[in-house]
Amino acid sequence: MKRNYLLLLILFALIFPCMAQSQDKLTAIDSLVIDLWPDYDRNATLVLLTGALPAGTMLPATVTLPFPEKAQLHAVARIDSSDGVMKDDILFSLSPDKLTFTTPDLSFRA
Repeated sequence: MKRNYLLLLILFALIFPCMAQSQDKLTAIDSLVIDLWPDYDRNATLVLLTGALPAGTMLPATVTLPFPEKAQLHAVARIDSSDGVMKDDILFSLSPDKLTFTTPDLSFRA
């Protein structure tokens, strides 16, 4: 019986560190360009966030950005590294104060 517990303990000791490594969070964005486009016919401004993750980032990467409570989200896209085309095929979630999405490329736009 003690042998079974020892084997189980060794198994947990080997599995949990591996699981913790796969949950690393990215703490920095390499660059973030913020474009402000005022709307000419109504009192609003379009805000475009174009960002790039560091070159050594393991992909797919999860990105979390602060998001104003009263803002409206129109699209989240990744910028394909092979052809530079924006593709809006990534999934995202929006909470009252943050935007979270997972991108398979280093560049994105929200």
